[in-house]
Amino acid sequence: MFELEVYLSDSAFMGLCFSAIEVYKDECLGSLIGYKTDDVLAVEHAVPYQSAKRTPSGVEPIYHRESRVMELVDAMTIMKHAGYFHSHNQYGDTHSSTVPSDRDKESIEPGQFEIIVAVNECKRWQPWGWSEQKKILYGSLGDYLVHIAAYYKDESERISKCRIRCPYTVGLNEAFNL
Repeated sequence: MFELEVYLSDSAFMGLCFSAIEVYKDECLGSLIGYKTDDVLAVEHAVPYQSAKRTPSGVEPIYHRESRVMELVDAMTIMKHAGYFHSHNQYGDTHSSTVPSDRDKESIEPGQFEIIVAVNECKRWQPWGWSEQKKILYGSLGDYLVHIAAYYKDESERISKCRIRCPYTVGLNEAFNL
């Protein structure tokens, strides 16, 4: 069996990180827009939902507003809605992770991706990198340590963790002295 890979554009990477950090302490939610082949998803845009119902431990869209966004995706681009992203946040001394909750697993539609952005307070700066073992992107942005993971639910409803790549992060450490 082949391994699915998710590639993030610089725009998608920034959308994920900005959205998660902006509402830190509450969860963020948004759509993944891009191209999919048999074994690769190229995420060009991560579009946050500004009017989502947010709490520290959950987030859900306002469905009639989300439908407006989906109509625009079809009208404005040849790219497709490929799934969603949301964040998990540190709660007190309990660190967040990119592991999907049971609720997260249920909400992924078959044939769709889910990206989870875990945000924790940063105790020491960490350069951006990739963990082959955990299949996550990670690094520091300002006062936050960010971990990003991608999941795919196939038609038989099996969820697999995908390799996630972002060429933008290769130069991020040096170019911006983060």
